[in-house]
Amino acid sequence: MKLTELLTKLISYKTVSGNHTEVKKAFDFIKKYLGKDFYFKDFCFNGFYSLLISNTKELNNFDVVFNGHIDVVSADDKDFVTKTDNDKMYGRGTIDMKGQIACILHILKNTTQCLFA
Repeated sequence: MKLTELLTKLISYKTVSGNHTEVKKAFDFIKKYLGKDFYFKDFCFNGFYSLLISNTKELNNFDVVFNGHIDVVSADDKDFVTKTDNDKMYGRGTIDMKGQIACILHILKNTTQCLFA
């Protein structure tokens, strides 16, 4: 999957704070995207759902940490559809911070052997 396709998919989830159904759908997509080479733990803290991703079963011992969020500010439905203009992409969360999450996921999926060897 190209990075732009990954970002488009992440933007399509209406992960507005409190929309637990969409957050769960986004987490399920992320798990499927990364696949069997990773271990996942879902948890909830103060009403906010989080997903921990690790390359080992030992989920509390890290060498490298990437941190981010997928919740976004509420918007019209049209803002959850990616638009492109020349070399720029637009959509809810493109800059803060689904764009960065897409990059992190892309790096994890495509460089696992290098990062964690």
